[in-house]
Amino acid sequence: MGDDGTNGIIRFATMEGIASLYLSSRLIRFQSTFPGVRLELLTTSRQVQISHREADMFLSFFKPQGDKMATQKIGTFGIGLYAADPYLEAHGTPQTKADLSQHHYVGYLDQFVELDAVRWLEEMVNHPQIVFWSNSMIAQRNAARGGLGIVALPHFALAEHDNLTRIMPELSVQRTLWLTVHQDLRQLPHIIALKKFLANLFEEDASYLIGVS
Repeated sequence: MGDDGTNGIIRFATMEGIASLYLSSRLIRFQSTFPGVRLELLTTSRQVQISHREADMFLSFFKPQGDKMATQKIGTFGIGLYAADPYLEAHGTPQTKADLSQHHYVGYLDQFVELDAVRWLEEMVNHPQIVFWSNSMIAQRNAARGGLGIVALPHFALAEHDNLTRIMPELSVQRTLWLTVHQDLRQLPHIIALKKFLANLFEEDASYLIGVS
């Protein structure tokens, strides 16, 4: 039974990928427990100005800078390389870092990348030969599903359940998840409820998020 004593509206901002591919399907647990809380999910590819009240809470892959903000580390996720079977059948499966230079990749459209935190492909592959560019993680995932090339994806993107195979599991990078709240709101019951929900969720899913089988 839900907690009818906790009420309010939360405008919650985060990146498109984690919102669409991980969080949205899990929010039923929060809404069932706190039916009096209206959660508004805002997706973005840039830093949200909490101090200007663009949102009440912001979940990001980087530590935001600014005034009137309370920021805490709330979790960690890993990123790996994935490819579709048709691509691997046509081009072979890379086994070493040297092999990676011979392959094609799907990546971010550079001029629209405002956050260095999402430049994870370049951390794993030196000078990747990118053949498809997009500012959308979902579009990149779908392009890789179609066989265009190898893609670097967070493990929360469910790539292994979407006709994509993880390659070279030993090659990965990690990012910290930061939760930022406006200082004036951090003691409100509905804000505290969402913070606790997210902290528990990321703790429960820690192995999955990092990419440990």
